[in-house]
Amino acid sequence: MRTVTLFPVEHPTRLNEPAQIAALYRGLGQARVSLRGFHTTDQTEIERLVAAIDPLHEHTCTFADGRLAPTELEALVRTEGYGYLDLRTETAVLRVWPASNTWSYAVGTKGPAESWSLAEGLARFQEQAPDGAGIIRGFVNRLDESTKLALLAFLLACRVRVDVVLDLELEAAADLASRVRRHHDWQGGGVLVDQPSGKVHGFLMKGGAEAMAEWRARVTRALEHA
Repeated sequence: MRTVTLFPVEHPTRLNEPAQIAALYRGLGQARVSLRGFHTTDQTEIERLVAAIDPLHEHTCTFADGRLAPTELEALVRTEGYGYLDLRTETAVLRVWPASNTWSYAVGTKGPAESWSLAEGLARFQEQAPDGAGIIRGFVNRLDESTKLALLAFLLACRVRVDVVLDLELEAAADLASRVRRHHDWQGGGVLVDQPSGKVHGFLMKGGAEAMAEWRARVTRALEHA
């Protein structure tokens, strides 16, 4: 297997306000960015993160460290308005591709050799993971707009910690980052901005002083035109 070496590079500028960061990416010619992180248990912040999901672009909502609420889980699963749902509790695992397969199996086993119908897989999971079972981790992606309310109800009922990966337009990204002031990063056009540190950095496929100088110059030009 071929090993790829990445070379870190950093710009001296620090950007601490969402509007400044959005302006940088606009200067880089980016219309959209990826926002990653946030890691929150606050109800209002979780509501804002779920509301910001753009079903037409990449998004993943990850959750952990809560207690299972079977009613809200069933309501979410039965919407079938998502691409993939993965949930692991202390006792059982549920994996659902609504368009094809549903797997449910006890922790510590290899899992079934065949998938179940959605209803049967959910029933088996609920037998193995009763109300209040500890949630280790889980994630869901490719949500329909209509499924966001069911997801929010599930997240709040389970009292989990939530983080996200969201592909957003710059204005939407700046609005979300200004409303949820948690650790996260922006990514786009080969440039990363960490929050709240404001660090502007990236990783290059090619090392050396010349390549790093070119990257810094590109960021400087973007800042000047922001």
